[in-house]
Amino acid sequence: MASLPTTCPEATDASKLTTGLGIQAEILAKDAPKLSLTLKIEDFSLLTSSQKLVKSMGFPYGGYRWRLYIYPEGPPKERVCFALEFDGRSDHSPLPCGFKVDAKFNVYIFNHLNNNFVNISGNQGSAVRFVARKSFTWSHPGLPMALLTNPAIGYLFCDQCTFGIEVLLCDDVCRRDVLSRMNGEVTGSFTFELKPFSQKFLELQNLPNRDAGVSPHFVFGDYKCLIMYSLYDRNGKLGDGPLMQSTSPDFNKNSAETDWFLSLRINLMPLQFDYDEYKCKKLEAKVLLRVKDQSLSGDHVQVEDHRWFGARSLCWPRFMEVATITNPNKGFLVNDTLIIEAEVSIQSSLDRTYISQ
Repeated sequence: MASLPTTCPEATDASKLTTGLGIQAEILAKDAPKLSLTLKIEDFSLLTSSQKLVKSMGFPYGGYRWRLYIYPEGPPKERVCFALEFDGRSDHSPLPCGFKVDAKFNVYIFNHLNNNFVNISGNQGSAVRFVARKSFTWSHPGLPMALLTNPAIGYLFCDQCTFGIEVLLCDDVCRRDVLSRMNGEVTGSFTFELKPFSQKFLELQNLPNRDAGVSPHFVFGDYKCLIMYSLYDRNGKLGDGPLMQSTSPDFNKNSAETDWFLSLRINLMPLQFDYDEYKCKKLEAKVLLRVKDQSLSGDHVQVEDHRWFGARSLCWPRFMEVATITNPNKGFLVNDTLIIEAEVSIQSSLDRTYISQ
């Protein structure tokens, strides 16, 4: 075995150091990896003469517990070797039958001369699969003792060294996305009468925060769509839209009618709705929303947009002022009925499937 240094490096080497013995190496390391654990060994020379194994305390990562093993005398001899143990879940709850977890890991040592962690070992190639009967794996190739004890390299300083381990969980599921172009071949239109508007307006004012009224679904092709309407305060911060959001905007119940905006949202989803499928499908669509002017002038208020839809809706928080809707000189409100029209054209579909490996 190579001889161990009995004193700190000479002053010429020590002048290169920016660490003190009481300062954690992982704090001063430049370009440090995201280590799951660091283990500092003091009196390394005594360790190699008295212990064949150093085992860390359990440390959590990714919802599981792990342990780092260090073998100062190998095997093989003249080499420091490392191993990783899977120690169950972090909360110590039992593992289900057939449980498995795939992980990669890297072992590092702190270089006192360069103030950085150096990758010295780890699992080679593909991830290691940990199961109930296989919870322990070796790293390769290990660290030659001659390198560790060479003062010119900087791993061992004043008989102290710091190891680190980085654990990386690997997903055993492959995600496959398929993009299909439709170029507007699937289209749909819908007319929704919001009536009696005066009663609906009062109902919206008394709804709990972030709630909204909902139109019936309208179906076209393999998709369905609905319009959601709510009130939005003039002082709100969401702007005029459009924006993607999953909830209705807040509103202030005490505001006067002149401070209200009609907020419109449109939701687009598969006809056979399944929440898991909903999260795994996105639709690119052109959307037109219109509040119809029922007078002869036909001065409609409408917006158009071209967006990707997923689990969120497309919203125009300040679609139209309520004061404009209720203005008797306008033609938007006739017989206490507001007519809202929607036109949707599907451009593309992005579908995701999951394949176990």
